[in-house]
Amino acid sequence: MKPKRGQISQIFVYIITLLVIGLVIMFGYKGIKTITSTAQTGDTLQFKNEINNMFASSSSYGSEDYPSFKMPGSAIGICFVDSAAGKGGGIEDDGMKISNLITDAIGSTEDNTYLIRADGGIDPFKIDTPLTAVGKNPNSKAVCISTPSGTLRVHLIGKGKTVGVEKYTPK
Repeated sequence: MKPKRGQISQIFVYIITLLVIGLVIMFGYKGIKTITSTAQTGDTLQFKNEINNMFASSSSYGSEDYPSFKMPGSAIGICFVDSAAGKGGGIEDDGMKISNLITDAIGSTEDNTYLIRADGGIDPFKIDTPLTAVGKNPNSKAVCISTPSGTLRVHLIGKGKTVGVEKYTPK
């Protein structure tokens, strides 16, 4: 039995329909992935601007602030490095396993703040106001604060030209 002319063209319609659906799914996934990535980048930039502005407004001698910040994206912690820190020195890591990237970076770049991502990577940036890391150990050159809840709480202490930063602990 020979197929009719209409039945053969129907096969081509099915094939083209499957190709179109496949392309829509593929490009739709890439588009959603791009939008998600752009949103995370925007969150990170907003966080950096907010924290930079807060430090700039907290440098007055004797002032104390207790700001809280929503951590961006997949950040699970943050490290503040003393602006006068040289190579080496102690890091108060707040129970986080700090990567050697931060230890190696202290004193070798102008960056003084490091966002710690869940994948173990870091996102370094510079807060314009010079920092003084205030920790339990006076020899610490960096104070790292874990943020499991997604919110960063710090205690900022104005010292004139610098701002002391320490982990917020309720009294």
